[in-house]
Amino acid sequence: AYACELLCCSAQELASRISKKEISAKILLEVYIERIERVNPAINAVVAKRYEEARKEALIIDQMIDERENSEALLEKKPLLGVPVTIKDCFAVTGLPHTAGLVKRSHIIAEEDATVVKNIRSAGGIIVGVTNCSELCMWFETTNKLYGTTNNPYGLAYGGEGAIIAAGGSICGVGSDIGGSVRMPAFLCGCFGHKASANLGSLKGSWPPVSGPAKYCEGPGPICRYSVDIPLVMDVVLGLIPRDPESISVRAKSVDIRSLKVVSVLDMGGTSFGISNLDAEIKAAQIRVEQHLQKEYGLEVERTTVPNLQKSTNVWLGIVMEDDGPRTCELLANCSGRISPFWELLKSAFGQSDHTFPSLLQAAMDHFSGPPKMGEANAEAHRKRDELKEELEQLIGEHGVLLYPTFPKSPLKHGRALLNPYDFSYSAIFNALGFPVTAIPLGLNEKGFPIGIQIVSTGGNDHLTIAAAMAIEESMEECGWKVPPNFPIS
Repeated sequence: AYACELLCCSAQELASRISKKEISAKILLEVYIERIERVNPAINAVVAKRYEEARKEALIIDQMIDERENSEALLEKKPLLGVPVTIKDCFAVTGLPHTAGLVKRSHIIAEEDATVVKNIRSAGGIIVGVTNCSELCMWFETTNKLYGTTNNPYGLAYGGEGAIIAAGGSICGVGSDIGGSVRMPAFLCGCFGHKASANLGSLKGSWPPVSGPAKYCEGPGPICRYSVDIPLVMDVVLGLIPRDPESISVRAKSVDIRSLKVVSVLDMGGTSFGISNLDAEIKAAQIRVEQHLQKEYGLEVERTTVPNLQKSTNVWLGIVMEDDGPRTCELLANCSGRISPFWELLKSAFGQSDHTFPSLLQAAMDHFSGPPKMGEANAEAHRKRDELKEELEQLIGEHGVLLYPTFPKSPLKHGRALLNPYDFSYSAIFNALGFPVTAIPLGLNEKGFPIGIQIVSTGGNDHLTIAAAMAIEESMEECGWKVPPNFPIS
């Protein structure tokens, strides 16, 4: 029962209890190691572990606390004090494989931590392992030829970091988001996730590399079981102390929810190539959030349509493809030469390729499309992006949020993503716009699969989306992480 209680606490609460000597970092770590070992064989989320190093770090933290009569000052400097954390395999963790799901990187062991990993360690977090990702982090389905496929706790295709957190094997973790890769696993695993405003957070020590204007779209972000941990982990990722007046934590606490402008857009406003129709259950869940905000906080929710959102796929592709770094054929060769996508596709038909079909398809498309359009040659993509950005900025306002679906359907079953390859556009468009977004879970649908929506604001207003997420979880029963029925905590 004691272990079950610890597994259901927020990172914020666990760090506080460790600082007060109510629990030890060592005991908490062992509880999470036991949980990982129980759930991971079924979901294949954690692909490299560092238990012995983590145990040494937990002992050091316990010793630091024992040597202090008052450890509150320590907690202020180390807000993740003794909290077990997992990291997506795209970020380097010293002593662990750094592969991004690529067979040709299986021999690479990180010699230095990525910046976000350094920040987590400095904040007292204890990294227990790294989690699986799609090959080159470029597809919905968490599968690659190095580590295999991850099942999330609901048997769906999107897993990795979100899967181990949802299964109770980690309380929080960090991923990267260039087109929804924090928010979509949060959605499909019933957790919270946050994509920060453009240019917030360092990608140093991450792989694959992103360069040129495409860097505007990508950034690190947290996945958490509890919304209260989103600002805490986001501050740590950014290298901020959560009690700093400029931190997201402090700014989020100062938000008066009743003063927010709230706009709701239920879908893209029409059909678009390669994008599924929005599930009725997701639309109904968003309407319930509208009604809840009206009833609980007296807010007037403006429901509207934005026809230009139908251009989401083209806008995102236009910006993210403006990358003057290595092309997919070169990345799949670990930047040592280049693969032949057509030869590899032939090998793949006989199960002989070291690469997944989606990444080979992207490599083939790169081959036919030629060099990326840069500068003036890509002016039309920037014009469309700027037009949509200005429209949404005027709609949302300086102190407002937008409710919008994270993904058009649940479940996303293994092998089905290629049928509607641009479903991610519901999330990806906000990477191109540089807007902050917080994904929130809204319980399970009739088939027992997670559903949710995302809360969007204009650049620099991360604290507004996070504050709204925390207020909704606190006051709305269906919002929040639910223990997966197949992985009870008992």
